[in-house]
Amino acid sequence: MLRAFLGMNGWLARLHLLQIFQHMDLPPEFKEPVRKHVLELARDRNKFVRAWSYSALHCIACAYPEYKPETSRLIQLASEKEAPSVKARLRNLPAL
Repeated sequence: MLRAFLGMNGWLARLHLLQIFQHMDLPPEFKEPVRKHVLELARDRNKFVRAWSYSALHCIACAYPEYKPETSRLIQLASEKEAPSVKARLRNLPAL
């Protein structure tokens, strides 16, 4: 599923996978390519894809603590500058 996620183009498919990301295992060999892809999606035109990208980044940081400082910084910045719908999703994330 992670390989498919890395190659998906449709925003709706991406959104659905981002929404179930918390239920997927992220093996070490996928952590960096998936993280880079999710970082790109955090700049997507679609605000729902952006919102759930931050949620996926949070999941990655929980699984791999070396990403916590950067993820915390990105979430803080997004909570100040993003659209209200993205901010609402960010408020639902537990603290890192």
